[in-house]
Amino acid sequence: MNEQFKGFIVGLRDNIEKIRSYNEDTVKQGVILPCLHNLGWEVFNTEEVKPEYSIDNKRVDYALRLDNKNKIFLEAKKPYEDLERHQEQLLMYAFKQSIKVAILTNGLTWQFYLPMQESEDWRERRCYTIDIVSQDVESIIEKFIALLSKVNVKSGVAFNNAQEIFNGKRKKAILKTELPKAWNKIISEPDSLLVDIISKTVEVLSGYKPEHDAIITFLKNHENNFLLNKEPLNTSSTPNNQNVKVKTMKETDHEKDEANHAEHKKTDKKLRDKLIELIPGVKEIRVHRSSPGSPGGYYYQVLNEFPGAFFDDTGYVLFKTEPEFRKRPKEFKFSKTSKGLEQVNIRNSISKMQGYKKDLEVEQIIDEWKLSNGS
Repeated sequence: MNEQFKGFIVGLRDNIEKIRSYNEDTVKQGVILPCLHNLGWEVFNTEEVKPEYSIDNKRVDYALRLDNKNKIFLEAKKPYEDLERHQEQLLMYAFKQSIKVAILTNGLTWQFYLPMQESEDWRERRCYTIDIVSQDVESIIEKFIALLSKVNVKSGVAFNNAQEIFNGKRKKAILKTELPKAWNKIISEPDSLLVDIISKTVEVLSGYKPEHDAIITFLKNHENNFLLNKEPLNTSSTPNNQNVKVKTMKETDHEKDEANHAEHKKTDKKLRDKLIELIPGVKEIRVHRSSPGSPGGYYYQVLNEFPGAFFDDTGYVLFKTEPEFRKRPKEFKFSKTSKGLEQVNIRNSISKMQGYKKDLEVEQIIDEWKLSNGS
């Protein structure tokens, strides 16, 4: 199955522009049904791949059925239609029917959901997204088989795989939030175990064992240096020294600006490092510099290495080659900064561009960056 399926996926990637012109029916016939066929489903058996499945006078494009039971609901849309607009309706249908897995796809992007998970936000029930345009072919095939092959759906392995991915993402998100809290609690409320560890370590290094009170005092005095995501308290006082030069307000402001600039550069690098991990094989990324309401629209530094990507607050657009990047005259306006650096001005958000991929992880990373950056 793998080699035949690989040939099918490669064929889709070779005809991306053609697929982008498909309507919904063509997506079903030219992409979805062949994909299901490669995954072992009997696409000509309407009792197994049942089209236009009726629910409360509404219809789901496909119900994938085994042993006369609905296993998966699948909803199809036109390429690059905003899938987010349709997820709530699909998941509501699936939830009412106790369907464990639901899929929303435009042929190129396949979003897998666990409708029965408890969450106030439907988006948080998404466990995985397969992107045929940007992801590695082998990874695409591996995930399709794991989550959608007939044999895995029939045995229950597909649902277990989806659950494992979902739990991994949820665990990662929780740990990202709770680990700093745990660390801050340990530092601000040191218990005997931490004090003992520090005491023994100091004794090994120096031969002297410090008193517990001395360790607690040390931790309290340096607490602001140890705490994560906290603004340091202003504990400095003016020295009693007549020779100390008093800085002017202008000098102080200038130093603050320089410090802020240096801190923003460090924060920006951390942001880029996190975002670049989301797209396998990408060499360079840019993040927009202006807010949606600004008169000049969005500005990006020009990409110099490819594949490269532009990010906004909720997703990205991938450019595989420089010619593909440069041939966007209707959407891009190339110009130069006052320092002579080339930049791109986009009047509308990149979310309006063909190829835009919305990603919940991007939204989480950007929100955390804004919080740490004071935005």
